[in-house]
Parts: sequence; C-alpha cells; structure tokens
Amino acid sequence: MSLVDASTVSCTYDGVSYSVGSSDIAKSPCERCRCLPATLYSSASGLVCHVTRCPVPDCDNPSLPDGQCCPRCGDLCASGVEITNCPSEGVRVSLPASRDDVLYRFIPVTRDCSGRARVITTTTVTPRDVVYRWNGPAGHNVTVTASVTGASDSCTFTVIPVGKSLRSLCSPYVIGQTIIYSSCFFLLSFFLLLFFLA
Repeated sequence: MSLVDASTVSCTYDGVSYSVGSSDIAKSPCERCRCLPATLYSSASGLVCHVTRCPVPDCDNPSLPDGQCCPRCGDLCASGVEITNCPSEGVRVSLPASRDDVLYRFIPVTRDCSGRARVITTTTVTPRDVVYRWNGPAGHNVTVTASVTGASDSCTFTVIPVGKSLRSLCSPYVIGQTIIYSSCFFLLSFFLLLFFLA
C-alpha cells in the first residue's frame, strides 16, 4: 500500500515527467529505472535505478550495437532471440532502513535477432516475486527466459540484499540462519548479568 496517492505523484528526469508505476525508464542503455510512490522502499516521486554489469566478451574485437548496453562478439543469434542486459555478476540491492526485505524488479531487454519483429515472451522465476529477503551473501537466484517460436535465451543471476544493520542482525530470522547467533547470545548474557548484579 502506497503512502501517496499514485495519481498525484510523478517522477521527473531530464525534463520528462513519468507517472508513478512507470517502469523501464532508460537513463542510459545500461541504466533502467522505475518511478515509485512514497513507500517503505523509496521516498515520494523517486526514481529507483539499477545498472547492468556487462560480461567480458570472449573475442578480440567486440562491437557495441547502437542503443545496446553490452558489447558483443558479432551476431551470435542470427535466427534467435537474445536478452541483451543480463547481469554478469550478483546484483547488490540496498535494504531500506530497519527492513529485512527489499523491492527489486529486473526488466529484461530483448531483441529478435532475425529482424522479423516476432513477439518475444519473457518469464522470470524468482523466490518471492519482486521482494527479496536478506539472507546473507548467498542472495537469491533469478532466472529470466526470453522465447519466440523455435528459439530461446536465458539469463541467470543472483540478487543480493545488502546493508543490514547490527540491530536487525539480531532478529529471530537471522539468528536461525547465520553465525550471528553466538554474538546475540553473548550480548544477551552480558546484559542479563549486569541486570542481576545491579
């Protein structure tokens, strides 16, 4: 539930206004943004952006097609489909203050390599839709598939929520999953000892 009426809030970037809920706002070929209302995840009318990290091309003379983010080794999918902005390493997403989960949506950019403008269908498999709970450095695996008749491309990467505070590290969820349990137990024992000695 939004704290601000979506019909009265917009985001402005480079002189253009976008209504709340707008997605796939391109600040550059490698940076995609969404316009979010005031929530626990962002301030009112704020753009939330994510930068694509490109894999290192495995060829001597990669080329960067116009409007694309990542360099490529020639035309590798002359009759298929391609996801052009697949992250090459984990996507680190900052946790909001005092929260254990964060909102993140990967928006695949695809192209029909045959040039026939076929309809490309994308599916995304995530642990919990677009909300990711902090689980340490392991993160959450995300798989995106783009397909057309007779061809497909897939992209797998990890979303890693980061920025956990010490106070939230002692929550029951984290205690059950990390070695922080011993630190929390020590702190609790110390404070109980002080209480009984006072």
